[in-house]
Amino acid sequence: MARGTDNRPDFPDPDRPLYTPDVKAQKQVVARIARARKGNGKRARKVSKPEHASTPRITIARNLPMEQHRIIGRDALANALGITSPKAADKRVKEHPEKLDPWQVRQLCDLCGVTLEWLRGWEEVNAYGQYETGETVAAMYSYLSNEDRALVCDLLTRLLGADAARAIRHEQWIKDNREWLKRHPKEAKKIFDAIRKANEPALKSMYATIREFAKPALEPMRATLQAAAEPMRDIARAITDIYTAEEWGLIESTADRLNAKGIDADSMPVRELLAIARDDCVEG
Repeated sequence: MARGTDNRPDFPDPDRPLYTPDVKAQKQVVARIARARKGNGKRARKVSKPEHASTPRITIARNLPMEQHRIIGRDALANALGITSPKAADKRVKEHPEKLDPWQVRQLCDLCGVTLEWLRGWEEVNAYGQYETGETVAAMYSYLSNEDRALVCDLLTRLLGADAARAIRHEQWIKDNREWLKRHPKEAKKIFDAIRKANEPALKSMYATIREFAKPALEPMRATLQAAAEPMRDIARAITDIYTAEEWGLIESTADRLNAKGIDADSMPVRELLAIARDDCVEG
C-alpha cells in the first residue's frame, strides 16, 4: 500500500486529486462519494427539463454539508462535473473517481458538501462548512479594508491571547528575514535570545490558561489558525512542550550545526531538533 509519512493514503498526482496507488484506499474513496451523495436520504425534487452542461458550472452560493442536502442524482452530478451524459457522470464517480481533474473534484466536494481531506480518508470527521483553509482565509483577508483587517486581527488576538499573538509575529518576522539572519549570526543570536526570554514565561502561562479554561473554546479554530501561518505549528508544539533554557540551547546549537552541514534545520520541528541533539546524531 502507498502510505504517506503519517500513515495516510498517498495522493501523489496534483492533476488527479482523488487518485491513489493504494487499492484499498481507492475503493474507500468510491464508498465515501456514494455516502456523500446520499445526504439525508431524501429524494430531490424532479426537474422537468434538466440542464446538462458540456462545461463545468460555477456555483457561487455555498452548498449544504453532507448530512443536510438531499440525494444527489445523475443530472445534478453531470451539471456540476461538466459531463454531457448523466449516465457517464454517474459511472465516472462510481467506478473511476481517480480520473476527475482538480476542478471536477472541487465541484464534487461542493455539490456533496464534503472536504477533500474527508474524501481521501485523511480526516474521520467531515468539516465542510465549519471553517475555511488557511489559504482561503489569507485570500479573503487581502480583500479587506484596513479597518476590517484591524477587526480581524483584534479577534485573532483575543482568541489566541496577546502573548501567543506576539510570539507568532516574532516567528513570522524570523521567517521573512531568514536570509538576513543567516548572514548576521551575532545579531541573530541576540534576537533569538531576546525572543526566547520574552516568550518562554508567556508560553508557560498561556499553557496553564488553555489547559484549565480556554482549550474547548479554541479547539474549533485550531485547524484554521494552524494552516493560516506556518509559524503557528511551532507555537502549537510549544504550547504542549515547554522547553527549559538548557533545552533551547541544545535546539539552537543543533540547528546551527545542521545548517552548517547543508541541512535545512529551519524547517524542522523543534521537537525533532531536540531529539537529534540528545542522540547527537543525524540520520541520513
